[in-house]
Parts: sequence; structure tokens; C-alpha cells
Amino acid sequence: MIQYFIPRYSCGSLSKSGSHISRTGETGLTLSITGALVGEFVSAGGTGLGGLLLQAQNQINTALLFATLVVLAVLAALYYGCSWLLMKLATIIY
Repeated sequence: MIQYFIPRYSCGSLSKSGSHISRTGETGLTLSITGALVGEFVSAGGTGLGGLLLQAQNQINTALLFATLVVLAVLAALYYGCSWLLMKLATIIY
């Protein structure tokens, strides 16, 4: 019979790394909005919130520009809140 090597981790080492993993997830989800926005700036599609920001800048429409920035900030806060809630539920379950 073939035996495979499966590393065994103690529960202590996994529980200690859980906080670092959760913080990385929260930061990654929040910064993913910035990455998507830069991708929309670079692409010539002109769709999405990045295209709307470029359109507002070209038309010198300050109200549309700030409204789009508020939507982006709310979206980032929503992503952060969802990841925070997910990590809190994970700590309750485990």
C-alpha cells in the first residue's frame, strides 16, 4: 500500500495565521476596486465607473465626478464590511 506524505499542522499554528489571512483578504478586496478602476482607465472601452470618471473629467462635470467617487467609496466600504463580516462568522464557527 502506498502511503502519501501529508504534513500535519498543529491547531495552534493555523489559528495564529488566521488573523493575518483575514487582514490580507480585507485589504485585497478593498484594493481590488482600485485595480479595476485603473484597468478601465487603461482600456479604451470607456465602460464602467472608470469610463464614467474619464467622461466627467473630459466634460468638466464636477458633480458627476464627485458622485462617481462617492459610489466607488461606498463600494469599497461595502466590500470591506462584507469581508469583515465573513471573518467574524468564520471565527464564531471555528
